Amino acid sequence: MRYDQHGPTLRACALTLALLTLPAMGCIGALAQGLYLFHGEKVPAEFGGLEGKRVAVICLSNTASAGPGSDADVVARLVSTLLAREVKEIQVVHLDEVYDWMDNNNWDQTDYRQVGRGVKADMVVAIEVTGLRLYEGSTLFKGRASINTIVIDMSQNGQVVFRRETPDFAFPSTAGHHTADTSEAKFRRIFQREIATHVARHFFSYDLVETFGSDAAMGGL
Repeated sequence: MRYDQHGPTLRACALTLALLTLPAMGCIGALAQGLYLFHGEKVPAEFGGLEGKRVAVICLSNTASAGPGSDADVVARLVSTLLAREVKEIQVVHLDEVYDWMDNNNWDQTDYRQVGRGVKADMVVAIEVTGLRLYEGSTLFKGRASINTIVIDMSQNGQVVFRRETPDFAFPSTAGHHTADTSEAKFRRIFQREIATHVARHFFSYDLVETFGSDAAMGGL
């Protein structure tokens, strides 16, 4: 990620100052002032190689549940939707097609290249989510997970052309959210969405202001 020498740094300092003055200024006013400074600041895609390609998305998780509606399934579907919407001329392989190939070929969840070849994908985006949990103590929701994102280029003999590891992804990034204010099911859906957004943003540009909106949105639950 490249920024000019002074602009983003000064804006980051200003946002930090605004957030530190929340008690004095009022949460909404200070947050609005901080976000205004970042509006229009684009974060470039880390990897732009999905444009114009047929892409299969695969997500695996070590959580107890599996199959439709599981954490892995929801994250894969959300990432697929974001990529289809934001990446130019991409063709995302329908997830049901990916699952059908896995089921019909007894895939052992070890070689993503097999799936890529099976569904005739140009690229495979493989997402591994481990250690997912929702609680910080007994009374606070705070999602945590380790995320490993891999891109495999099938045209280069299945070489890994992009990899990003996030060993401790957390949401909210600051304090947790009290369990009395929302249900576990609702918080799980929000955390799944945050994981998917974090992964998908590796592949398209987005407004920096969007990165500060998620924690603030928790206040509306």
